[in-house]
Amino acid sequence: MLHSSKKALFIGVGFFIFCFGIIPCATGLEDFREKNGGFVIDAAGFWENSEISLLEVYYSLPYSALQFVKRDDLYKARFDLSIVVYNAQGTQVMGDRWGFPVQVEDQSEIGVSFAYSQVRFQIPPGVYKIKAKVEDRHNKKSYAVEEETEIAPFPIEKFGLTQIQFAELIDPDSIETPFSKHGYRIAPNADRTFGENRADFFFYSELLSTPENYGDFRIDYRLSNEKDSLCVENGATISVNDPVTPFTGSADISNLKDGTYTLTLVAENLSDHEQHEKVVTHDEFSIVWSQISWGGDYKEAYRQILYIASDEELDGFKKLEDATDEERIDFLVRFWAKRDPIPRTPQNEYMQEHFRRLQYANEAFGSTIPGWRTDMGRIYIKFGEPDEIDRHPFNFDTAPYEIWLYYRCGYRFVFVDENGYGRYNMVEPSTEGTYSTECTNRAYE
Repeated sequence: MLHSSKKALFIGVGFFIFCFGIIPCATGLEDFREKNGGFVIDAAGFWENSEISLLEVYYSLPYSALQFVKRDDLYKARFDLSIVVYNAQGTQVMGDRWGFPVQVEDQSEIGVSFAYSQVRFQIPPGVYKIKAKVEDRHNKKSYAVEEETEIAPFPIEKFGLTQIQFAELIDPDSIETPFSKHGYRIAPNADRTFGENRADFFFYSELLSTPENYGDFRIDYRLSNEKDSLCVENGATISVNDPVTPFTGSADISNLKDGTYTLTLVAENLSDHEQHEKVVTHDEFSIVWSQISWGGDYKEAYRQILYIASDEELDGFKKLEDATDEERIDFLVRFWAKRDPIPRTPQNEYMQEHFRRLQYANEAFGSTIPGWRTDMGRIYIKFGEPDEIDRHPFNFDTAPYEIWLYYRCGYRFVFVDENGYGRYNMVEPSTEGTYSTECTNRAYE
């Protein structure tokens, strides 16, 4: 059985249904959307033979999107999954429907468990639109998502790289299962989100080559952020003696910040001593702030909650300075759970927005001191983006100043660059202590 240690697993291939046990999963997947119930899909194409490719569609569905009914001391639900594939002309070329029963022993598992897996279609190379829909058998509520993908043809004369599959886990396996590809069992990561209880990053791709190009290849991969700054770089030299050579990679991303990243693969033919031709493929994924790091740096964790915690909460956390990581993590889990605006969704929207604000404050307002410690950074973290900013950077008779206006709350903050060095201090009001963050924090929802 293939499973993640924190998720439920289902797979349907053709008209067969493979069902496995239920294992809880931690919350916090950034790309889930309330309107789709957290239902997401992803797709990647691989080589089957000279004319046909293998299109894999990965999906993830939180149990919280389903209605469970208690029967025989168990909580049971059932959903139908349908996937339809259209070509570039809008004509349906593939499609199927599967039914999946799910059950849990404890009702608390519903809020932290997922169904996730993949379905496969044999299909010619081309551009396709995938439409997927899940329907709850009990309340008939449904969610639909779409995804576009392009599967390149097999390289007739040279070599190439397939699309990238992002994965929860990749293990060597000699036993063939529906999750197997070329000696590996691959648990798909349908929402391409890492970091939240996923400190290890995994991916799978294939190098395609004709006999004329067999030999040694070098495949390098790198992870870069939105600013195109290199974050991780690795690679390996492989020997190619078949049309398809699998390539897997991993990286420790626990020290990377939240955000969107690009994975780039570069394959170079080392046996071609004259040209050393290269091919490149790339795709994006996301990293969200991880609970794993909450207890690792006590001072950093304290700074992260400083502006939003109550005095009582700060006093409680101060007492944990000499505590274990587990005790600190337990405190912070409860801290963020209390602020979750939509508990029925897998992600904590408040926490995600708060860490986005922290990162922005450090990038936008930092200079000789970190951005979060500046007056502008503190106000931005507490109240979010102003509705309007009235800027006055050049004045003959006054120092540069800015006025931040929050119309929805009636708040007004005035910042002045008193020394002319670009550091703006808040001069009005003297303190924001009387202002409530509840008004502006509606943005978290």
